[in-house]
Amino acid sequence: MLTDHKRTSFLNAFMSALGTFIRSYVLKAGVLDGRNGLLIAYFAAHNTLMKHLIFLENQSEGRKTEYVLIYHQFVASHI
Repeated sequence: MLTDHKRTSFLNAFMSALGTFIRSYVLKAGVLDGRNGLLIAYFAAHNTLMKHLIFLENQSEGRKTEYVLIYHQFVASHI
């Protein structure tokens, strides 16, 4: 993504992760697999979110740790 001169934002990262979850869980019939389908959809969405957050970190030098810290606080509070 960096070589294509694309940009991202926290909202774009969140929406991409949500879209990945819906695509994996609903459109690819992950709902029929029960708990395993839910976990696969969750990890696919998590991977997409982390990809965008890493890209966002590389994209913006001054604010790079802010988004990652917010995400880590969110994950730590929900585990």
